[in-house]
Amino acid sequence: MMSSMLQLPFIASLLAPGAEIGVVCAHAGSMTARVLDMAWPERNRTVHVAGMEEQPAFRRGILDEEGVLDTEAVEAETVAVTRAMIEANPKIRAILIECSNLPPYSAAVQAPTVLPVFDFITMIDMVRASVARPVFTGRY
Repeated sequence: MMSSMLQLPFIASLLAPGAEIGVVCAHAGSMTARVLDMAWPERNRTVHVAGMEEQPAFRRGILDEEGVLDTEAVEAETVAVTRAMIEANPKIRAILIECSNLPPYSAAVQAPTVLPVFDFITMIDMVRASVARPVFTGRY
């Protein structure tokens, strides 16, 4: 459970044939074919990658660890990067937020795109629910 990329096959299984997946990550250059192959060796869909490395608030606060993180600016940048990726690739039907610093902005990404958005929290929630179900008492 070290990478939200493990969700790629699951996400693909939810989509119609021909639908594509968009991945938003900290640095697009790190999302190589080798990384995608490790996460999803039998990849049978197009995966588009958009990086946050050129976004000033993200770069300053997260990559360079300088100053105070401007969460509103990072949110706006994350939404803008995602929307640009979708506009350039209109077959995208689901988004995977790969960077562990970006899940706080997943709802903001989902609002204008109206697409399913996955991140490491969705992965953790799914695994936790599978192993820690409450005991059914017979009452609703």
